[in-house]
Amino acid sequence: MLNVLPKFIFFKRYFFILCYAAFGVFTTLFFLGSSSDLKYNMVVYPQIYNSICTDEQSHFLHFPFQVRLDSMNEKAVYLTFKDEVEKSEKVAVNHPVSYKVYDVYLKSVSQQRAVLMFYKQTYKNGYYAGIFLIFLALVCLFLSLKLPKKRTFWIFLAGALCFTVFYMLFRYQGKKLPPVLESIWFIPHIMVYICAYVLIVFAMITGVIKMIRRRIDFEILDQLFGLGFIFLTLGLLFGSLWAKKAWGDFWTWDIKEIWALITWICAFFYLFIRYYFSKLKLLPIIFLILTACAVGTTYFGVNYFPSAKRSLHVYNHE
Repeated sequence: MLNVLPKFIFFKRYFFILCYAAFGVFTTLFFLGSSSDLKYNMVVYPQIYNSICTDEQSHFLHFPFQVRLDSMNEKAVYLTFKDEVEKSEKVAVNHPVSYKVYDVYLKSVSQQRAVLMFYKQTYKNGYYAGIFLIFLALVCLFLSLKLPKKRTFWIFLAGALCFTVFYMLFRYQGKKLPPVLESIWFIPHIMVYICAYVLIVFAMITGVIKMIRRRIDFEILDQLFGLGFIFLTLGLLFGSLWAKKAWGDFWTWDIKEIWALITWICAFFYLFIRYYFSKLKLLPIIFLILTACAVGTTYFGVNYFPSAKRSLHVYNHE
């Protein structure tokens, strides 16, 4: 057992190192990207070439090329770009195209027109580098976990996965989904989040019960919570990659995204305290409870916030 222990400490150390590196990348991009990224909106009409667009301050500009709307439906538009030559492209919800230095997104469609967004993101590859560092960190965290060999644990986890699959099938079967939800990221994003929520809430309940009985065993809590944190982070990463395809940005500071980030920060602090201050008993339990409360707010509570009406993640306000 003593020979195995350093291996777990080694991987957990590199988990934190990679997380710190990713934080540095994202923080740098936050300050650099906001000043260098360019977004323009253009309204296109059937069979009419247009080169006029507006920037984020509603100033009118002329592109050095023209765009014509050929046909459209609620999920996609067919365009012709005209410069020295004409080029036809299909821009669909969740499927932008690249033209010159811009990524072209479909914002909305109506009977007589479509609204496009032309987005030039200077440091786009930097965001992918940060996401890759987070993935490597999760691998290190997984290797650091002393996962239980008991069948009940894996039966519990398999049950959570099966519940998620059946929940998704029965909830959305036969329903017409908004176009933005018709994405390959939809099912994985929801599945990993449900698994994360189940594991984190179960860890919280276990921790509170053990604290009341004054028999706190952090080994099982670290196993449950560590696995839940991996699923939680995957949900956040899948959501950011989906948002990039659907809306053009990895992060939009939407109310749902803000609370998902708060949940992740609370969960990270639990791991941080358990690694650097392992002798503390009460503080990790406090962050365990805070994370579970943040999970409930993210999943249920944000729908009742006044700002939820403007949320990109709320598709039915009735």
